[in-house]
Amino acid sequence: MRADAQRNRERLIEAAQAVFSEQGAGASLDEVAKRAGVGPGTLYRHFPTREAVQEAVYRDAVERLCAAGGALRDDTDARRALVEWMRLLLDHMIARRGLAEALVSALGKEGEVFVDSHRALHEVGGDLVDRARRAGVARPDIDQRDLLWMIHGIAQAGVGPDGAARAQRLLDIMVAGTLSPARDAD
Repeated sequence: MRADAQRNRERLIEAAQAVFSEQGAGASLDEVAKRAGVGPGTLYRHFPTREAVQEAVYRDAVERLCAAGGALRDDTDARRALVEWMRLLLDHMIARRGLAEALVSALGKEGEVFVDSHRALHEVGGDLVDRARRAGVARPDIDQRDLLWMIHGIAQAGVGPDGAARAQRLLDIMVAGTLSPARDAD
């Protein structure tokens, strides 16, 4: 891909992320193109369907989340790293709930985007959970699947006017139940 075409694609994904966050997954693709500073034709050359735009935005968000999780692997405090991963994961799930629902509706739960995303999230989360268990700061019986399911449930509870506060409170309860009090790790 030419450099200018790659820049346009990146701007479209960034603009779509903002527009979908503000207006939902069904937002106007013309608005996405406008915010990216390109014409609708450029958008459709990169993404022939709404689902293609949504999938690109979702994949980009998961890649960024996994990169942030990867950086947490270098944190010397395994507990702090896992708690931060849990917070990032919750924020991701809440912010992209509508987008994920639209993609599930269009592609099904077994769509490639979800298979790939879950694999990547399990890898990063698994590393952080395993490290926390080895350091003695996480319950020995918890694994990354448990963590993902619990955070998914908390994200579902984070809907509505008090949703953000409720989700944060539930995450704090989850942290207290799955991790040991802060101490030096590794």
